[in-house]
Amino acid sequence: MKEKERISNLEELMAESLMRLDRLDDGQQRLEGRMFNLDHNMLELAKNQIKLNDRQSSLQENMSTLIQVVRKNSNDIGGIRDDFGGIKDEIGGTKDEIGGIRDDIGGIKNDIGGIKDEIGGIKDEIGGTKGDIGDIKDDILDIKDKISEMSTKEGVSNLFEAMMNGFDRVDKRFDSMQ
Repeated sequence: MKEKERISNLEELMAESLMRLDRLDDGQQRLEGRMFNLDHNMLELAKNQIKLNDRQSSLQENMSTLIQVVRKNSNDIGGIRDDFGGIKDEIGGTKDEIGGIRDDIGGIKNDIGGIKDEIGGIKDEIGGTKGDIGDIKDDILDIKDKISEMSTKEGVSNLFEAMMNGFDRVDKRFDSMQ
């Protein structure tokens, strides 16, 4: 009986070994399938890594271009600020010049007042003297011409005053921009 038992034990061991081999074979097949999937996934990962590297390079180039544009715009804005400062200074100088013109116009107005007084004096002289009426007429015509010239200067005065008002509005705009 011992031999039968030994054979039986041996058969059991062989059966167990065969079952284990079957399980190992199944595990080996599953492992091969997983290895194939792992290889496929590694290949996809490598492709994605290449795409990522390309996109990062493109992003770096775009950022470099963006930085250059921002620097150029910053320099342009600085130039514009300087230009506005120069314009403001020029407007200030123009205001001073217009102020001088206003003073000149005030002097012209005073001259006109003097001429009016002279006309009044001449009128009195005409009435009080029996001098040469032709000479007096010429004097009056000369004075009339001077008055005509002064009235056009008064028109110029109004024009300069309107220009000053316009420059004042421009100054207010520039001040509100700052």
